[in-house]
Amino acid sequence: MEISFEGEEKHNSSDLCLENEEIMYRIYKYGIMCYGLMCFIMAPTITPVLDIVLPRNETRIRGLGFDLDYGVDMQVYWFWLWLHTNIAGIVVMFNIIAADIMFITLTIHTCYLFAIVRYKLEHVTDSIGERSVRSCDIRNFNIEYNPYQCEGEQMKLEQATAIKECVLSHKKAIELISCISLLIRSAQLLHYIYAWSLLIGAGLNVITISIAAVQLVSKMFQWAEMMMSAAFVIGVMMHLFFLSLMAQFILDESINIHESTYSSSWYNMSAMVQKDFILILMKSRSPCQLMAGKLFVMSLENYCAMKILLRQIQTEWERVSSKGENKILQNYASETKTFCIVYAIIMCGGLMCFILAPTISPMLDIVLPRNETRLRGLGFELDYGVDIQTYWFWLWLHSNMAGTVAIFNSIAADTMFIILTIHACYLFMIV
Repeated sequence: MEISFEGEEKHNSSDLCLENEEIMYRIYKYGIMCYGLMCFIMAPTITPVLDIVLPRNETRIRGLGFDLDYGVDMQVYWFWLWLHTNIAGIVVMFNIIAADIMFITLTIHTCYLFAIVRYKLEHVTDSIGERSVRSCDIRNFNIEYNPYQCEGEQMKLEQATAIKECVLSHKKAIELISCISLLIRSAQLLHYIYAWSLLIGAGLNVITISIAAVQLVSKMFQWAEMMMSAAFVIGVMMHLFFLSLMAQFILDESINIHESTYSSSWYNMSAMVQKDFILILMKSRSPCQLMAGKLFVMSLENYCAMKILLRQIQTEWERVSSKGENKILQNYASETKTFCIVYAIIMCGGLMCFILAPTISPMLDIVLPRNETRLRGLGFELDYGVDIQTYWFWLWLHSNMAGTVAIFNSIAADTMFIILTIHACYLFMIV
């Protein structure tokens, strides 16, 4: 890594802006994660504090930041279990903060290198002019700078030197990107720095979001636990958003190199020097991307992929001009509607069976009563920690609401998949 001495290449106020952005993102990241850590630590202390402020005849039930079975009585050893979970949470959180801050530092530094290349390209003639003026002053030419009044060979040398600096600076930025996102085979460079860690991190984030969402649904109307689960889901999504945002910065800055090369004053250079611009154009034609294990690109575009897909469908509908295309589109739209309705009916039918099956025993107690009440059950086996027969109605109501939320989420996701699939078939039919 060449971070230590590359800092000497500052040129304009944009470098300071990049440094300020790096500090700002560090503060945001550190503040958000520390706030979540404090919520994780302080939330279980609400019950002990209430026992002191508003005491009862009996001690309130105490819990931890997450459900965990230590094999001992939680109420007896609550303080030590709470202390252990806090220490473990602090260690995990600060490890995440350290890794992400290093990731932010490398990302912003890479953007800074790209900004240097852009600045050199956009002001390449300025640097040549300053050097030529100094050369003319040494020769005691008391004239205003004019490139055509200096010697031709000296001018070509200055142009070649300026372009060489641009090429070398761009090469440094590319090499740093390679260190971050690709598997580098050379022993002099870092191996597997972020490509596979991004894949593992993104995969764990998705799994964590799914588990936390299930916990959120299963703890319906338990407001304290619902808020903790919701905060956990939001925190994981924000973490994934931060990773995508940093990768998007690199993607944008690398694309801007191509534009800055075109907008530079390459036409004022000699034919020999103009060939060097082709090197930068060829290198910057493909944007630098952070890959998560070479499977998908980390970017805001992929983070907001669903919105982009819907916008693309809307654009395709607006582009339809001929009657033949319009007819095909209408046919596929009707097929999509039919598939979605049939799928929703099937899923809702299964949901109704899930809801009504546990009510058979109560209905039989009314229609065909016995000397004793029939045993009642739920749609699935679940230990609520209370007597199911005593609190059957409320447990049945809770399981029904949780199942309804889960089924309708599945219907929403699957119908969107059907819409996108049928729309892709429509595009093939148009071709």
